Amino acid sequence: MQNNKLFIDTNIILDLLDDKRSSYLDSKRLIEKCLSDNILIAISDDIITTVYYLSEKRVKRDKLLGFIKFLNKNFEIFVFDHDVIEEAIDICLKNSSYDFEDTLQAVCAKKYKFYTLVTNDKKFPKIDGVNIINPKEF
Repeated sequence: MQNNKLFIDTNIILDLLDDKRSSYLDSKRLIEKCLSDNILIAISDDIITTVYYLSEKRVKRDKLLGFIKFLNKNFEIFVFDHDVIEEAIDICLKNSSYDFEDTLQAVCAKKYKFYTLVTNDKKFPKIDGVNIINPKEF
């Protein structure tokens, strides 16, 4: 497992904003360890818009924008391009149970050579070359 570079799934980021989520402490410990040990952490730009959209009704705007500023400062942020989207579509067409958004995240991680993806999702798609771990495993 390549532990010096981690791609972080949306649910881990959402955990950081809500201390009532069951995996809040595990996700918080993970990110704190990454920051203290200088481990490269990455997300897709899509995660930022998703987090904002899902949180804007329950998190004060200034806090939410401050949190996004924290992400922008401390995380590598990658974009989906045509190749990532096409590959994710192809994978999902072959695997009807795969969630498209999760598949996009995994393909994006792989494209940018972040071969370990951290998620709380027990049904996260299996993508060749991407190791899926839970925050407790790190």
